[in-house]
This record gives sequence, structure tokens and C-alpha cells, in this order.
Amino acid sequence: MDIQKLSPLLVANRGEIAQRVIRTCRRIGIDVIALKDKEEKYAPYTKGASQVLSVSGQFRDANEIIMLAKKANAKSIHPGYGFFAENPDFAEQCRQAGILFIGPTPEVIAKMGDKKEAKELAKKARVPVLEGVEANLKTLSEIEAMTFPVLLKAASGGGGKGMRIVEHKNQLRETLLSLQEEAKRLYGNPTVLAESYLTKCRHVEVQILGNANGENFAISDRDCSLQRNNQKIIEEAPAPGLDEEVRKNLREAAVHLANAVQYTGAGTVEFLYDPNSHEFYFLEMNTRLQVEHTITEEITGMDLVEEQLKIAAGFTGRYEGVIEKGVAIEARLCAEKPDSSFQPSAGEILKWMEPKNRDWLRIDSGYDTHSIVSPHYDNMLAKVIVRANTRKEAIEKLTEALQEFIILGVDSNIPLLIHLLHHPIFVQENMHTKAVYEMLTTLKPNPLHVDMAAMLYYAHLANTLSSDLGDRRNFMLFDEPSIFYFSSSEVSR
Repeated sequence: MDIQKLSPLLVANRGEIAQRVIRTCRRIGIDVIALKDKEEKYAPYTKGASQVLSVSGQFRDANEIIMLAKKANAKSIHPGYGFFAENPDFAEQCRQAGILFIGPTPEVIAKMGDKKEAKELAKKARVPVLEGVEANLKTLSEIEAMTFPVLLKAASGGGGKGMRIVEHKNQLRETLLSLQEEAKRLYGNPTVLAESYLTKCRHVEVQILGNANGENFAISDRDCSLQRNNQKIIEEAPAPGLDEEVRKNLREAAVHLANAVQYTGAGTVEFLYDPNSHEFYFLEMNTRLQVEHTITEEITGMDLVEEQLKIAAGFTGRYEGVIEKGVAIEARLCAEKPDSSFQPSAGEILKWMEPKNRDWLRIDSGYDTHSIVSPHYDNMLAKVIVRANTRKEAIEKLTEALQEFIILGVDSNIPLLIHLLHHPIFVQENMHTKAVYEMLTTLKPNPLHVDMAAMLYYAHLANTLSSDLGDRRNFMLFDEPSIFYFSSSEVSR
């Protein structure tokens, strides 16, 4: 195995995941070509790259990415997540250009990216699935005979998008037609699937690694049940409160499915888990590195990006005997209002101050003071990850870190994250995929509105205390527990 054959490697992504990949590549001696939006004057996520190129198509023009890779003589491309990470056509373009795509083959990406085909493959691999049908006007009567609510989802969708919950039969036709149009616009495929919708189920997933021979291994599991708009905001590993037999069966099911397609690289098999019946059902397989891969790394000591690169370079070793230690929780810090609107926020970050370093704390970020949060990209600013011996300790540590994180200039969801961490539903391990909406009913952000002079004074004060971030909390207003929030509408130049 010659990992240097991947060098130089182009990262076809931006933000925290670009910086995450660059960090590993630098450590193992691979030169990196980073990309930035041509409109960005300041892109801290490119730090450490040997070369930085500008893209004009907002990371959505595959031809431009391939052209830039060729121009820079890139030997490999890491797609990160989002954009081209699960695009079989892009993976094929890389292959045709003689550039190694860090991930599974285009054929496997296509199979697992089609929810209808992926479900059939899961059934053949004897992985439990929720029965359903292809949803169209001809099958309306069949769907109406199902128990409601019913879930409609785009066959080519993913990442929590292209999904609709239909509560009543009289909403079915209109919702179906609307989703078909959306699916065609977003994915070029209007096919929609219908299946029974499980209420108060948990989202549990298994991290797998497939070596270059397509032999797969379960590394760990995670719970990602706290979601808003079908997108995760708090994740933890290992998944808490699982019967060990259920955990064992989940991992075996994930490996069976991955082996069935001779999967190679890092992937995640997602399941819906019913805590009442202790049954689980295949949801989808993500053929890429997950946003929440970090918490698996924290409890195993592995570097999953490095493992991706090793496998791409031909590693055929076995991932057996992985030791999991402790608990890790990740909170996704997003630029949005910390209320039920989840309204995205954009603009310049006037002050960015991360919590002080601890051996149990990890911050993955691509932003800094004076970075511009663009409305054209995902609004996640950073991932705050903690590691602890117990779940209770991890919650306390994550709260402490979030309390210390200062972001001025744009709204952030820090108050919401702290609220969720301490809500009885989460503390007592009663999470489910719609729990956030229940938990929001007791959220009282109590925003502190200040004039510009006061804001600038606080920013100066925080800066002078940067050597002792613990003390700076004396200047914050605490609510439940320790919520401190500036509205971006009060901050302008």
C-alpha cells in the first residue's frame, strides 16, 4: 500500500470538513489542494493546504471541479460530505479522468443512493425493512389502505431532504404531486416511495469500514435522534440505552448489507429503532463520511479520514478488535435563530472565540472572526465534540464548552443546544426523531438586547480575557442552564 500515490489530493468541499481532511493529510504527508468560492475574501478552512484554487460555480459544477483537479495535477479527490460525495456521475468522471475518488465505486454509490434499490438489496441481505410501495397516482388507493401517518420520500433524496409526513388521507394526493416536482427539480428523478411512518422512533446508525477487498466491519454505533427539519443537531456514541442483543444485531445487519455490495471505504448504515418493540428497520446507507464521524473517532481513537485514504490506496487489513471507550457527544453549531423558526442567519462574523483547549474537547470548524456566513451554503458553523467516561459527564462538559463559545454578528443555535442537552427527554434517554419539537415548548431563550456601544464593549472585554475563558462567563447572563444569546439584529457595523 502506497498512500503517497494519493498526493496531491484535492478537497472538493469547503468549511469544517475541508479543514478536517486537510488536517489528516498534513499529518500523514499528503499535499492538499483546497478550493474556495471566488467570492470569499477570507477562507480560514483552507489553512494548511499547499495550494488554494477558486471555484465560480459554488461547488456545484462537476466539470469545473474536474478541470481544476487536472490543472493542479491532483492524483485523488476527497469529496467530504454533501455536494459530490454521493454523486455516482462525479465519481465516474473522476475515474474517467484518471483521478482516484476517495470513496466507494460509482456503481455502489448509485445502488445505495436509490432508496428503492437500496431497500431491495437490504431485503435480500435479510436486513429488516419497513414495507412500502412506489408512490404515484396509480398506487394512491394502495397507500390509502396503509396505516397513517405515512412517510413519502424521494427515491434519490438524502440528508433529511425530499421527505414528507402525511398525517391524513385527504393530504396524500397534493403532497405526493408536490414532492414529485421537488424530487425531479433537486435530483432529476421524480420517483417517490411511500412507507409506514413510525412515531417516536429513534435514529440509530452504524459506522462501517470496508477494506479494499470489500470486506466490511462494524466500528461503532451512534444515536442521532435529535433533529430539526429532518437534519441532525445532536449526536452521541455509542447509542445509549440499547439492549446489547439489539446492538449486536444492528451491527451485524449493517455489515451484511455492506458486504452484499462489496462496499469499500467509510460508510454509515442508518436504521429506525422502535424502543417499545425493540425492532429496527433499514432507513438508508450513506456512502460517505458522516458529519458525526467525529464521535466515533473520539470513543475509538481512530482517524476515519486516514482510514478512507488507506483503503483508497489499497489497504486490505481487517478492522477487528476495535476498542470503544467512554461516551462522546457532538453538537452542531449552526447560524440560525435558536427558536422554532430555525431561520438561517447570514453575514459577517464580528467576533469568533472558541472555548479554551481541554483534552476532552474537540472543535471542528471552518470559520473565524471576519468570516462571511453565506446564504448560499449550509449554515453549520462548527461541531463541538466532547469525550467523557459517562453520559452525564459528557452532557456537563458539552454544556460548559457551549457556554464559553462566543459568536457575534450572526445568530447561533447555542441556546437551543444547551436547552436540549438538559431537557428530561434527552437526559432520560427518551429521544425520538420528533422530540425536538416537544422540547421547544419549554425553551425560553430570554435574549439580551444591547446597543452597539455595549456590544463593542463586551467584545473588547471578551478579547482581554482570552487567556482565561472560565472567568469570562461572569459577564454572561444565564438562564436554563447558562443560556447567553445576542441577537444578530442588534449587531451591525
